Amino acid sequence: MNRVGIHGGGRLSMVIPAWSGTQELTDMLVRCMKSFQSQVDELIVTDDSNIYHQEIHGLADIYLLHKKLGYTKNINLGWKIATGDFVALVNSDTELISGSLGDLCVPGVLAYPILNEVPNPNPQMCGPFFVLPRNLFEKYGMFDIQFYDDGADYELWGRYKINGVPTQRVMSVEVKHIGGSPGPSRRVA
Repeated sequence: MNRVGIHGGGRLSMVIPAWSGTQELTDMLVRCMKSFQSQVDELIVTDDSNIYHQEIHGLADIYLLHKKLGYTKNINLGWKIATGDFVALVNSDTELISGSLGDLCVPGVLAYPILNEVPNPNPQMCGPFFVLPRNLFEKYGMFDIQFYDDGADYELWGRYKINGVPTQRVMSVEVKHIGGSPGPSRRVA
């Protein structure tokens, strides 16, 4: 099924790495899922808390639970099992404000929406949400697992830029990054 209207066809998978260890974070994740669900072909949640939530399970096409895998491994796991021609990475504290996700599915381009966040730390990229064609992460790799939490998105974007992959800010799509946090880093030795 092609629900998102990708030009020329194709499917969009969405990977949402999560840590639903508190009710507040679980509620944010559910809001995030509901805001994007109708525009994706496959919704994958990789939850690092190892706490089962019926509502999340009911909304996700694939719901993986594990404990203390870490942010980057969480994302990479979702990317590995995604079946779409395009894969969106969306932080669990991000919601769609407006636009069609199909506009972010641009062959050969790392695409990202307008980020409704004040202050926006870097308008040239959007760590909480971006879309990659599958062939790009198969060719240039996924997140570097040396970055357990912060910095992995900057490293990935830099690596893609060095390899000549263009980025495109898609002005027809806007997301809001609420900025929830599970607290201090949960690095596992």
